[in-house]
Amino acid sequence: MTFDFDATEKLNFFDALDLDETEHHILQNRDLTLQNCKYYASLNLPSQVNLMNVSSKFSVLHHNVRSLVKNGQLFKDFLANIGLTFSCMLITETWLRDVSVSVEIPNYSFYCSNRDNRRGGGVGIYVNNALNYITRPELGCMTSNLEGIAIEIQRCNDKNIVIVCLYRPPDGNLSEAMQTIQSVFDKLRRENKLCSLYWWRHECKSFGLHCE
Repeated sequence: MTFDFDATEKLNFFDALDLDETEHHILQNRDLTLQNCKYYASLNLPSQVNLMNVSSKFSVLHHNVRSLVKNGQLFKDFLANIGLTFSCMLITETWLRDVSVSVEIPNYSFYCSNRDNRRGGGVGIYVNNALNYITRPELGCMTSNLEGIAIEIQRCNDKNIVIVCLYRPPDGNLSEAMQTIQSVFDKLRRENKLCSLYWWRHECKSFGLHCE
C-alpha cells in the first residue's frame, strides 16, 4: 500500500490527454495541486503528526487490495492499527464475483463494480456513513482497458465532490483507456463540482488528482 509517486510522472499522464479549453482551465494549477497532494507509505501513516486530524477533514484512502475476500481482514487490521477514519476508501483489484460475499467494514457503505467475464480486477468505494452520496454510473466503466466507478458526495453548504476510482489492467490498451478518461472529463466539465480522480496502473503504481 504505497502512495509515494513522482510528481513529474503524474504530469506526464495528463500531457497524454487531449484537453480542451475547459480541462486546461481545470488543470491550469495542476503543478501546485500535485505538489500539495501528499502520498504516504502505510508504515509511515501513524507517525505523520499532520494526519492526526484527518478524521475531521475530507480524506481519501486508496488501496490495491488484490482480493477483498482473501486480504480484506488484513485491510481492516491496517485501519485499526493506524487509528484513522477516512471519508472514502477506494479499492482496486477487489477480485469480487459473488455479490453476496460479505466485505462490510463498520460505519461504511460499500459500492462496487465487478468483472463478469473473467477473473481479477474490480473496483469499489467505501463511503463513511456520515456522508450523503449518490452513485454516478454514467462516469463508470468496465472494459478490458479500464475499470472505473464513481460517486458524488452531497454537501449542503459547499460544492459537491465527485470521486472517481480507476484501475487499468496491465494488459489493457493505454490509448483507449485515455480516451475513456477523456470522456469522463467531458461529462464533468459543465458541472460546478470538485473532482477527485484516483488511478491505479501497474507501471506507475498509484496517484490521485484533486481538481476544482
